[in-house]
Amino acid sequence: MMAADNMEYMLPKHPDQYADDNELLEWVEHLVHDRVEEGPRLDYKAEISLGEPNQRREAAKDISSFANEIGGTLLYGIPEDGSESGAPIPTTPYGIDPVADLEQKLENIYVDSIRPTLPEWKVRKVALTEYPGKVVYLVWTPESWLGPHMVESHGDWRYYRRGQFRNVAMAEHEVRSRYERLSRLRDLAGSVVDDMETDTLAGRFDQPCGSHYLAYPAFATYDRADFSTTEMRTWVARHSYPPNQWMAAASGVQTLLEREPGRDRGEWSPYARITRGGAISVWRHTAVTLSEGRTEPETIAYIAEFREIGLFLVRAQELFEELNYVGPLRLRLRISARGWPLRIPSDAGHPHREYQGSHPLVVEVEVPSSELMLNREQVLQQLRDEFMRAFGIWDATWL
Repeated sequence: MMAADNMEYMLPKHPDQYADDNELLEWVEHLVHDRVEEGPRLDYKAEISLGEPNQRREAAKDISSFANEIGGTLLYGIPEDGSESGAPIPTTPYGIDPVADLEQKLENIYVDSIRPTLPEWKVRKVALTEYPGKVVYLVWTPESWLGPHMVESHGDWRYYRRGQFRNVAMAEHEVRSRYERLSRLRDLAGSVVDDMETDTLAGRFDQPCGSHYLAYPAFATYDRADFSTTEMRTWVARHSYPPNQWMAAASGVQTLLEREPGRDRGEWSPYARITRGGAISVWRHTAVTLSEGRTEPETIAYIAEFREIGLFLVRAQELFEELNYVGPLRLRLRISARGWPLRIPSDAGHPHREYQGSHPLVVEVEVPSSELMLNREQVLQQLRDEFMRAFGIWDATWL
């Protein structure tokens, strides 16, 4: 008998990362045929009915209880049997008839009944091949970064957490502890910026213009990336940062640092670093333009700069997918000209603009990890827009 004690039985990835429904079907079939027990991240429901207020309240309690703990997956359409240990296990036959507009009905319940609104959830309908015409509804939510969440509809006004096999009303001290934990993780994430900005290896960039790209979970932990595992070492070996290779540092941080081919003045190519906390950081020379005979940059070569940022986002996406991180991400660009003015050229009707703020220029955005994984170009556009606003231009749609 399998116990549902590890992350596998929540759902290995964000549901939208399964472009092929057959992958989700295989996962559901695995749970049923291997008789995987319910647990803190997994709940089976034989049926789903939302017609009565108490049924809608139960739906809100179920998903908010997962969000208030470590996240989880609800599967509607799978009946249960009892195991020898007393834990519910799936049984056959399974599946239910499709319910018209169920996804929209559940969304209405979650939005109208839970405060604050859950930051992320997903409902997927999985058609069964064993039982043609039958489906299983998969409802997924990660651990919330906004919670705890109260069920405030139908006179409830209580918080719930996931127990071993059911939702449990939270005591006042549990609610307070949850708020304090989220605050501590936020504060810890903020220290990542200071650590990365004062990185001693950045001193190798002795050129006047330097760029620093940083992406990190907004809720930090000390051991999100475990470099001692075979899986993480394999990932590092397969995902070099062009045109270099990752090298393991004694501190447990993965560091990339190589002399750039063809350079003979002691200059260094970009280097990147991944911390155990799951942050990825890249230092490189800022892309600038120089006219013949000039020794100081005239403009930021923003097209070239954002091409490099785009490459950085590819690696960041791959890292957070490998770490299975679901939650808000902070993205930070720091561009320094060592006292020289930062300029962009005139284009598309815009006059020549100069950055008037204090140096360096810093651009920051916070996005859900799912947005980076599913719509990376949109994230890059957000960074472009914020960059251009520093120069008094509303957005970068003209690029």
